[in-house]
Amino acid sequence: METPSLQHQHTKQRIGIYAAMNVICLITVLYVVDFQQFVEYARRIRVESIILIFLIWLLTSIFHAWRFATILDKAGWIKISIGRALQYLQMGSLTNLVVPRTGEFTRLVVTSEEGSLGGIAVSIILEKFIDLVTASITSLVSLLLFIKFGTFQSEKARNIAIFALILCVAIILFFVSILIFREYAYKLLDRFLATFEKIRTSKKDHAVRRDAKRGAERFFGDSITFGKVFVPSLGIWVFYALSAWIILQDLGMQDLVGGSFLIVLIATLFGLLVIALPIPAFGAYEGAIGFALGETTPLAATEGASIAFLDHLFKVVFSLTAGIIATLIRSYEVSKELLRKNG
Repeated sequence: METPSLQHQHTKQRIGIYAAMNVICLITVLYVVDFQQFVEYARRIRVESIILIFLIWLLTSIFHAWRFATILDKAGWIKISIGRALQYLQMGSLTNLVVPRTGEFTRLVVTSEEGSLGGIAVSIILEKFIDLVTASITSLVSLLLFIKFGTFQSEKARNIAIFALILCVAIILFFVSILIFREYAYKLLDRFLATFEKIRTSKKDHAVRRDAKRGAERFFGDSITFGKVFVPSLGIWVFYALSAWIILQDLGMQDLVGGSFLIVLIATLFGLLVIALPIPAFGAYEGAIGFALGETTPLAATEGASIAFLDHLFKVVFSLTAGIIATLIRSYEVSKELLRKNG
């Protein structure tokens, strides 16, 4: 068994690798994006389109909050309002802007005031798992429709489509196998949560693992709740692509993408699969979308990356605004509760 000093050393090494990955990816994206082109694109976006994109993101955030509250109710034995779930989500998104992959941890911490840490942890894990599966299903349907009705601009586009098809099918088959062999899935979940014991072993850690397993069993055992969160998740991914499609319409690039929403959906989902997978790096989302657009349309990879970067900028502004508002509201509510208890 590793000594505490050795564990601390390994933790520092992981953090160093993590930071290096982020710096490398950020430099790569900044190198790829043509900022003169980016500024030109930004000037061509209409104010009406920006407002519409923000409304789309508000609706998507509400769907996310409703889904998180539903999973938390079933898997975590914690019942909270959609409004409070929205606050926790946006507070997580706020920290995620600073350091990628910290949003889930922040949400775990701020939501811990509501109940069992294990129930909250498994709720977040289940949410991310459903994200990955529903993104794969939506992407698979888009790919099949594109293969049937679309036209490939090049041989590279066909290869990208085939690769994405194989990836989506593999993820869906993995999901089906987990539903069939649930005991193995619970062991995998237990092993994942057990990694926290390498940092600090305590009875509380074992309670987290126990509560998480019970929450997962309860969630998968309720087909109605499963359907409630699964179906809206499919629509959330379409909203993600819709904002990029609006930007392309304003830029007058409909012809370059074949006038098809399916191309934009495939490219966006390519980026979202990167987000859903454990790839902790700045620019992974923009890079994946830029690559997919560049390889499946006459657009260059630099143009695709600029479009993805612009789309993500709008999301960042929304997340920053919503996160600050959510933090202020939650701080006020907590202060009021404390004053009431002490009064």
